[in-house]
Amino acid sequence: MKILGAVAAFILGAFLGAALAKIVRDNGLNTIRITSRRRAKANALIELISQVEREPKLIPFVRSVEILERGSSHVDYRVGFGVGMTLVEALYTKTWDKTKGVVEWKSESGDLRLRHSGRIRFPSDAGQERIELNTEYGFGIPILGPLLTATVAPAVKFALALWLRRLGDR
Repeated sequence: MKILGAVAAFILGAFLGAALAKIVRDNGLNTIRITSRRRAKANALIELISQVEREPKLIPFVRSVEILERGSSHVDYRVGFGVGMTLVEALYTKTWDKTKGVVEWKSESGDLRLRHSGRIRFPSDAGQERIELNTEYGFGIPILGPLLTATVAPAVKFALALWLRRLGDR
């Protein structure tokens, strides 16, 4: 009887987790789009963004950065995010193309199965110099992953918006 109860709980948990993940995706709780104005030239901002060791000073909740490998148009690094006593680490790859005015990043692995990817563009339309950020993130652990994704959404959006504002003011 205990085995049957455990199987039923597992099946119910799987359905609940799938339903929560669908709610998070369908309501865009795992996607953030931000546009901000900028003063500096795109290449200067790309150069600043490529200096990932500066992220703890620019992005709220980023506590530490460790460079693993750096090339002329990419960097692999480990990031420690946290609030209070909580610390989540993830491995990232960030690439940039100054000729296209694009920076992209993707987490390769992380605590709580963190998945995070994003892109920044620097369009210049009718004299309006802008920064456009699109990012998607989530935690791939069953049941808790979608809840955690939805719970941290306001903090992630706040941190990224402040980062863009800080970049745009340079």
